Amino acid sequence: MSRVCWLIPVRDGAKWLGQAVQSALADSDADDEVVVVDDGSRDNPASVLPSDARVRLFRQPPLGIVAALERGRCETNAPLLARLDCDDLVLPGRLAAQIAYLQAHSEVVAVGGRARPISDDGAVPEGMRRYVRWVNEMRDPHAELLVESPMFHPATMLRAAVVESVGGYRSGPFPEDYDLFLRLSRVGRLANLDQEVLAWRDRPGRLTRTDPRYARSAFTPLKQAWLREGPLSQPRSVVLWGAGEEGKPWLS
Repeated sequence: MSRVCWLIPVRDGAKWLGQAVQSALADSDADDEVVVVDDGSRDNPASVLPSDARVRLFRQPPLGIVAALERGRCETNAPLLARLDCDDLVLPGRLAAQIAYLQAHSEVVAVGGRARPISDDGAVPEGMRRYVRWVNEMRDPHAELLVESPMFHPATMLRAAVVESVGGYRSGPFPEDYDLFLRLSRVGRLANLDQEVLAWRDRPGRLTRTDPRYARSAFTPLKQAWLREGPLSQPRSVVLWGAGEEGKPWLS
């Protein structure tokens, strides 16, 4: 059995995939594995993968990132899942630090870390830099769980059994990573390391920039459902602090 499985979905990301996989392998032991799921690519990602027995490639039609993540999750029996996007880079020491943290904190079901923003043209937009600073300064994701996604998904290590217990990744008109973090928060603790673990690439083609599932409005129904099923599941008085276009959706 592998100790850790890297889950890397890819669609038309051959330009960066080779470096991403090499960075994961460089931070791994001999009994770790890298599972790459080609989600209907047209640029032959297999051609850039290193020749290494730890790397396994699976192909599927273009079904989307959730289907790719679920395919990869079902192809491994490793107890720990380390997420990585095809255009990002693992920073040295990530795996050892996250494994040690999970071993020392049995109540933690997912652990992330700090990110270093990078860009192909060297210019990272100010909005992205602000978000990165916000997450980088956060040790306890629960404190601001309803503000935005308080963890970088491709910087996260997850306990595979717990992900399975909450139903895995779900498809819908919402961000799959934030949805998973909310469900995981009901059964255990989330944490962020005070250590850079990821070089996170910003580029115009990112799903977070092009797909409506990652629009700001897509987060609100997830937050409301989490509140209804958790803190507000019992009758109680609630004070709504908000107004205008931000506050109106919370009145329903």
